[in-house]
Amino acid sequence: MSQIRVEKIKGLAVSETGPEVSIDSNGNFNFDSGTLYIDSVNNRIGVNQSTPLYALDVTGTARITGSLTTSGGINASNGTGTAGTLLTADGAGGMSWQPAPVTLPAQSNNTAGAVLMSNGTTAFWTYTLSPLGNITNPNWATARTFTHGFVAGGYRNSSPWRNVNITTHSNDTSTNLGDLLSHAASYCDGSHGDYFAYTYGTDDSYAGTTTRTSSFNMTNNSSRGTNGSWNMTVSRNDSATFQDYMHAGSKCYITGGGSSRTDRHNLTTETMSTGGFPPDCGDGGDYAAGVNGQNRGWYKRSGTAQSFAWATETYASWGGSPGSDGWGKGLDTMKAWGYMKNGGNLNATLIKFNADSGAQISSFGVENSGEENFEMGQEKGYCLGHYNGQQNNNTYKVNYNSDTAQSLGGGAQPKGHDGMSSATEHSASSLTNNGYGTTAPAY
Repeated sequence: MSQIRVEKIKGLAVSETGPEVSIDSNGNFNFDSGTLYIDSVNNRIGVNQSTPLYALDVTGTARITGSLTTSGGINASNGTGTAGTLLTADGAGGMSWQPAPVTLPAQSNNTAGAVLMSNGTTAFWTYTLSPLGNITNPNWATARTFTHGFVAGGYRNSSPWRNVNITTHSNDTSTNLGDLLSHAASYCDGSHGDYFAYTYGTDDSYAGTTTRTSSFNMTNNSSRGTNGSWNMTVSRNDSATFQDYMHAGSKCYITGGGSSRTDRHNLTTETMSTGGFPPDCGDGGDYAAGVNGQNRGWYKRSGTAQSFAWATETYASWGGSPGSDGWGKGLDTMKAWGYMKNGGNLNATLIKFNADSGAQISSFGVENSGEENFEMGQEKGYCLGHYNGQQNNNTYKVNYNSDTAQSLGGGAQPKGHDGMSSATEHSASSLTNNGYGTTAPAY
């Protein structure tokens, strides 16, 4: 067979330095110094590439007017991406690896008006946040999903405590977190925003009076110490507190405990008002009880019974109030009602009353006690220690829907001491729960 052996092919009209076709000793075909290169040894074609590494190796951009079909994977020059990412077009001819679209948490009527928030790993529904993260939402009953709470301070046999217990409402268990209070507190009261808890009256002594307020972080269970801007304006001992969670700017009102002045603690700015106080309460004595409602708070001590309206910051008399003298405490709910003991120490009746009108609804039996450490939950409340002739850790829960009380065992009881009464309690939302705001838990 005849053959023509050449090393290069060049057109007659092409200059010496113009494009040419060369054939090297291996039989590889090279047109215009790599514009088109055929590697006959490895059976590869290069475009703008004289050392092709693939069957078709293109350096530069490529255009395909028809469809591109592949039965294998696609590797991008900026990497193969990580698990769960997608190769995404930018609309200008480029492609890059991007996170896969987020699957939204479940939605329901309870998430109306909510915003999507992330804790860095999980997306969840929440409501509009203030600068300090306190949640605001017009749907009062479902604006918080309370899943756990804290009981802080208290005393036994003239010994005040600094420790804090956390109670998990899904399984009725309490765990000692240690001494999160900067100072011990015997007859104390408190409030909470969505992130921080405040304990009023941490006096480091039994039955002492003080203006001091201690705080801890409810999201990471760490002490925040004290701060002068949190302190009450007058010294108190076993005052009453009631707080509006959202309708009037998230404020806690403190009265009684040795002074009739009504202190106002703004939980958003974390400041205690130093002037322009609401009206004085009708009774400033020690050992008072308070309950929160949607539109007003409720105060009871001895013969004084009053409501306090959030919108106007004014008191009104409370006719037909429970019989608590202030030693028997109150239990909050996010329902349309609240609870308060019907007497002082060693009383066994809990009164259910309308949290807007104050009218009594019903009553039922609970453990015979006073100085209860009541903690609010979503569908139930807890008494985490009380006084029944001796300070103790006896614990029971109140079912808001059946108005029944059930005694609980050692797993639910506070720990770290051998008993306490007159402590303060703080309820906490599950702010990192990806179902938050979607469906209120059954517990």
